[in-house]
Amino acid sequence: MKAQTNYPIEVADPALHYDALATFLNHFEPDPIGAADIREWDRRNVDNILRRTIVRDDGGAVIGYSVALQGPWNQPGEFYLWVGVDTQHRRQGLGQMLYDAGVEFIKSHGGKSLTSEVSEDQADGVRFAKTRGFKQVRHTFQSRVELPDFDETAFAGLVEAVQSKGIRFYTLADVADTEATRRALYDINRRVSLQDPGSNGLFPAFAEFNLGVFAAPWYRAAGQFLAADGERIMGMCAVGYFQESNSMYNMMTGVDEAYRGRGIAQALKVLALRWAKAYGAGYIRTNNNSENAPMLAINRKLGYEPQPGSYTMALTLD
Repeated sequence: MKAQTNYPIEVADPALHYDALATFLNHFEPDPIGAADIREWDRRNVDNILRRTIVRDDGGAVIGYSVALQGPWNQPGEFYLWVGVDTQHRRQGLGQMLYDAGVEFIKSHGGKSLTSEVSEDQADGVRFAKTRGFKQVRHTFQSRVELPDFDETAFAGLVEAVQSKGIRFYTLADVADTEATRRALYDINRRVSLQDPGSNGLFPAFAEFNLGVFAAPWYRAAGQFLAADGERIMGMCAVGYFQESNSMYNMMTGVDEAYRGRGIAQALKVLALRWAKAYGAGYIRTNNNSENAPMLAINRKLGYEPQPGSYTMALTLD
């Protein structure tokens, strides 16, 4: 089909376009999002290089979108670029237009390489990326538990068995909200994240973490589970609540390498599932690197059902 030249590219205006953008993105996102969620994300990432670009049809609906971003999780010279086009308007040149505009913007800011994500069930997206030279560098599995169906009796005594060995579990709702408390969560997040098989060796500074976590609308202190041996925090499980979908997301679960193989991660996940179900959420989902076999095995034991995952793709710019 001939490319539609009457669809100009626009830089998205938060006040004018984010409602239509949210509607568009909900065709791609696993959980519903609203315009307020996008604005909140922008607010918490105000110091990052960011440009959202859209294409709208004659009625004002967003039919194409790209986001170019460099954050603290990117390597020097590396940018994230994502492009999406409505299924009814593909193969008209819109994706290429958005991609070219994104690359031009990134190069103007010194970008040398790109990273992106493509859902494994989006064949058009995978083909688009590979045609432009992107290579797969990581495969992330997504899975979820329908919380009303979660039966904790199958794991009776598991938490208590770990506690009997001197491990203490608590949440941030059990302690005062101080900088020291926040830094403790930051420190264990950083430690286990950098030990993850999919780590690129980068982790945000505390100031960025503080804003991105504790000021986030999904944050619930009772959903931040910690495991300690005496005063040493050596495990964590972070769960956020998303009101739009009445769902939970297990963002990170990790145990320090010296304490693995003792059932601590599984106990943390059981506590998180118990809390999420009691909260009244409909389901909880999580993502895991395909190379993280121990955590994938734990999730299967807990009843997480596989969902379409995603590929992380990378490209070095000319």
